[in-house]
Amino acid sequence: MSYTLQAFIAKTGVFPSPIPHGLHQVQLPQDMALIPLDTDQRLKLDIEFCPLTDGGATELSAPLIILASKLSQNGHIAYIEAEIFGGTGIQASQQFSHGKAITTITIEINAINVALKSLGVSQTNTSDEFDTIGLSIHKDTDAWITEHSRNKS
Repeated sequence: MSYTLQAFIAKTGVFPSPIPHGLHQVQLPQDMALIPLDTDQRLKLDIEFCPLTDGGATELSAPLIILASKLSQNGHIAYIEAEIFGGTGIQASQQFSHGKAITTITIEINAINVALKSLGVSQTNTSDEFDTIGLSIHKDTDAWITEHSRNKS
């Protein structure tokens, strides 16, 4: 079974209102908000699919950096990617605040948990930060938009 995630995440209230470019915001536990970069939005914004974990890039593209800058104007956010196939996978993250990158890119098995900790997510006794806020609920980034739209109807 495979899993992919490409998104921005922050504490609720950090992302600008309204969210630019018609992006969708999904509320998560521990007062967190997720902006999934689904296929339609990536095509519209000229953002490649998981450039760090799938494409082998070592830096974010200009469209991703511009979007991260806009989304982080009010505070600390993280860009996150994950790809898992057959139990083997990799994660990537980079953190931004007030329009600027505040960390270098991290590409490692636990990159998202590291970013989530810096955003204030606390793990539970039985789950890491990733599972605690429900990032494992959907196996594909597009499903976050599909389910979010269905639940709003």
